Amino acid sequence: MITLYSTFKRFTHPRFAKVQTDALLSWQKLDPKPEIIIIGNDPGTAQACRQNGFIHIPEVECSETGTPVCIDFIRQAEKRASNDIMLLCSGDIFITQDTIEAAKAISKQMDEFCVVPRKKFVDIENGVPVRDVICGTGTPWATWQGGDYYLHSKGIFEGMPNFLVGRHYVERWMYRWLCNKNALIDGTLAITCLHQKHPHEMRTRNNEVQYNYDLYQENMFDVEKWKDHEFYKRSPDGKLINIGINHANYVMQPDFTLIDNDDPHKRNWAAPR
Repeated sequence: MITLYSTFKRFTHPRFAKVQTDALLSWQKLDPKPEIIIIGNDPGTAQACRQNGFIHIPEVECSETGTPVCIDFIRQAEKRASNDIMLLCSGDIFITQDTIEAAKAISKQMDEFCVVPRKKFVDIENGVPVRDVICGTGTPWATWQGGDYYLHSKGIFEGMPNFLVGRHYVERWMYRWLCNKNALIDGTLAITCLHQKHPHEMRTRNNEVQYNYDLYQENMFDVEKWKDHEFYKRSPDGKLINIGINHANYVMQPDFTLIDNDDPHKRNWAAPR
């Protein structure tokens, strides 16, 4: 039905091991079970793939400091995938059966698409268990941005510059690219996407964030439908204004049908923390 592809951080860190194990167990409970591809070779990844029957692609194009190139990551997964519907998902994201239902529904409505729900943050270990969040009794909040989950048709990102994974600006380019294709769908109302709380490792100081920013500016383009909106302009100091899922072409309803997002510049999903 779908091919889920992801990468893992080192399993030698106990917290990373916990949230990643929780996530992969949620993937395996989906019906039908997705084909799962894991890219990268951080400590413990190969063993996790062997134990769970995942396809493992250990090598991916990287920068000099070892940061993966996003488009090579995507291309390798798509080349190996047996399905035309792909799910790019971070290794700490807990998902539920609504992902499968959304994939079934969207494939009947559009040929080229990318569904991105706003992720919800949850601290499962400290009193907010997954079952409560899914039933609606927990207290996660939706963020203005998505990231970490992209349910997409194969090939839709072909043309992406060589952005580096995890160094910012990749998502902004993706949103603009998808909007221009009339293919970006806000899936917040229909899809459960839980980001589990975990520590963030300190990144080596380098110029990779600046590299992605420069690449984003070089590959900036207007989306004709909303080109006059403030969100598609530069601020007075010349910096690019954020673009989020509120600019989606469509909004997926709880029954997985789509409606036009007629007023994207006013759609605001911010919630109290």
